[in-house]
Amino acid sequence: MTTPQVASWQALAGPAPDRLKPLGPATPRAGFETAITVHTAELYVGVQANNGSGRVLGTSEVARTPN
Repeated sequence: MTTPQVASWQALAGPAPDRLKPLGPATPRAGFETAITVHTAELYVGVQANNGSGRVLGTSEVARTPN
């Protein structure tokens, strides 16, 4: 069995940990560490790993922004 490859990262933000929505288009993976700059007034953020078809491979823990 092969391990799915991450093709892109989707930044998420929302007013509550269970109400996150995509923040713009997904960012293509750029090597081992991919930097994503996020501008949001929302209180919570997270990120999803997507494969080449856009299927979600995993989701990070939700973090509270320093607002």
